[in-house]
Amino acid sequence: MNVPLLFKFNTAEGLYLSGGGYFGAIVDVQGEFNGIIETENITSDFKTIDAGLSIGAEYNFNNGLFLEASYNHRLVNILDTVEEFRF
Repeated sequence: MNVPLLFKFNTAEGLYLSGGGYFGAIVDVQGEFNGIIETENITSDFKTIDAGLSIGAEYNFNNGLFLEASYNHRLVNILDTVEEFRF
């Protein structure tokens, strides 16, 4: 579960830029390891707290529709082990 904290700035008519960060907590993890599907809870292999930075841009059209693009950069490596998981 991630909770973003973003600040939005109106730069021109209909154009907004945003920036900030997010904090998250890992609740449950299910995954596949070397082709074997794990049916047990593997949450203990991960850190429980996640955090990162976010930037984005949004354009609002006159008809009420909008386009938004954003990028998130993780600051915390949430994987405790060196093994590779595929989700």
